[in-house]
Amino acid sequence: MKPSRFWISNGKGVANYSIIAYHKALYDAGVANQNLVPVSSVPPAHYIEPIKQQGLTWVPFSEEQAKNIKKSPFYEQSKIFTKPGLEFLQIPRSTILYVVQAKIKLDENEFGSAAIGLAWYWIDEEKDIKGVYAVEGMGKFSPEECMKRCSEKIDDILDGKNPIKNHENQIAISSLRAPEDKKGVALSLVVFDPFTMIHP
Repeated sequence: MKPSRFWISNGKGVANYSIIAYHKALYDAGVANQNLVPVSSVPPAHYIEPIKQQGLTWVPFSEEQAKNIKKSPFYEQSKIFTKPGLEFLQIPRSTILYVVQAKIKLDENEFGSAAIGLAWYWIDEEKDIKGVYAVEGMGKFSPEECMKRCSEKIDDILDGKNPIKNHENQIAISSLRAPEDKKGVALSLVVFDPFTMIHP
């Protein structure tokens, strides 16, 4: 299986139990109705921006691509809406999603952050094939400290590579202070597009 697209999402949740706080964070991130499989750090190079709404995620496709996907047994939802030349398909319930995940669990009154950083580089010497690494940063520290650590990891992972100078490295971060008598979870995710695992 080889996905061809990915996106970043983050979320946070608070509850009496950590597992429920985690579920709420997944709902906030738009992936609570799917099954997540953690992977390491190499997304495909095509970044997209889907739409999150009420705990669900809709993924953009060209009208022709969407038409082909809806013929597949994998597809079981109606499209939510269209834009000129695009249809947005809902990720079906129980879909297996491959993700790079940064997550921090928090006890009452604890503060923490979870971040994902994207490090873009040229794979080939001709500079016409892009690559990207995802690096995680998480801990019981401020967003500023979390972003600093993520930036350091980006620099380290690009050491010896050929960074894309005109491509801004992205960092997505989620921070939370768990309230009194509650558990909290903050997370950031790189999500591999499950539709392209079947229809590259």
